[in-house]
Amino acid sequence: MRFWTVSSVAIVMLAAVTAASKDAHRQVAPARPIYIDANTVLCIAQRGIQPSGKAVAPKGKRPGGVAVYGVSSLGVGVADGDVLTEVLGQPVRSQTQVVAMVIAARSASLSAISATLWRGMRSYTVTVEQPYDMPNCSPDDQSCWRSHCGDEKSQSSGGAQPSPSGSSKKSKARAKG
Repeated sequence: MRFWTVSSVAIVMLAAVTAASKDAHRQVAPARPIYIDANTVLCIAQRGIQPSGKAVAPKGKRPGGVAVYGVSSLGVGVADGDVLTEVLGQPVRSQTQVVAMVIAARSASLSAISATLWRGMRSYTVTVEQPYDMPNCSPDDQSCWRSHCGDEKSQSSGGAQPSPSGSSKKSKARAKG
């Protein structure tokens, strides 16, 4: 695997937990877990979106964690300002820690990485399937990536969905190893 891919996928894990609207503080957290497939992860990584995170203190029943920002165009169901509190069941406190955890999970070839996020005072889960089968595209071959990922519209909404029925427990089990 090329280094840019590992770095991009780590960034995408953070991106996957930061997508959607300007009015995140007014939205209710998703009622069902969110599942993001491997192809969507690859296509997001290729787009080069680099979200940011800011450490936040606990508030009410929400633990401290990392408020995430910067990828409202992804449309994967998570909003700017949501707070990432756990990755693979472990508490997180910084963006650097999240990236390190994702790189370690990928080194262990985990099939999926789960995360707990909070919107307001309600938590929800995001599971990000990990891509290991790379398309035969160089990082700069935009034509190849367009044929693999489709247009911008399909990239922003095609692969994020509620967890497949009955598989959220399996995804969490695979993610935790």
